[in-house]
Amino acid sequence: NVSETTTKEIIASYEAVGTYLGNLEEDLDIKISPQGSMALGTMIKPLSSDKNGEYDVDLICQLTNGESLTPEQVKHIVGNRLHESPRYSKMLDPEGKRCWTLKYTDFHMDVLPCTPLSSENSNSIRITERLDNNTYKDGISNPKGYIEWFKAKMQLVYTEALQNYAEKRNVEIEKIHLYNLRTPLQMAIQILKRHRDIMFEG
Repeated sequence: NVSETTTKEIIASYEAVGTYLGNLEEDLDIKISPQGSMALGTMIKPLSSDKNGEYDVDLICQLTNGESLTPEQVKHIVGNRLHESPRYSKMLDPEGKRCWTLKYTDFHMDVLPCTPLSSENSNSIRITERLDNNTYKDGISNPKGYIEWFKAKMQLVYTEALQNYAEKRNVEIEKIHLYNLRTPLQMAIQILKRHRDIMFEG
């Protein structure tokens, strides 16, 4: 499992990025949230030889009011703002196909610029893809829908885990995230991921 200290550090880091971008682009109403293993609570400690022992954190950077922007504009609004920052410009990797990557000491964050796909579909998002000829096209993803599907697969076990965590920590259920919990499904995925890492190490 990822330690509580590391989890808090990761959350504080991506919230700081979200605040920085949001303050510069108020009209776009930028919101950052986790996706992938961070959101699902299936992140594991990397092997020391795996990507220099870094945690891999996947994030959605949604430009809520950016539906009219082109894919290139969506990608570069986020990238340009990160390049302008004295702090983040030093941590920024070259532009990736879909993401901007910020490298911290013990983890790196893949920041995925996106907009809502449409007002009718609140979960799906429009992502950007940079092609080999340096042009950009739209793509579609649904990380929030996937999280809801993942919760549904756990059914009663998920509900029980929420209630137990809320009682032990004396917190409201609405404030509990998947990464706070350890259900059998989450643990099985973590074990499979560790098996993969050892199996293909080197």
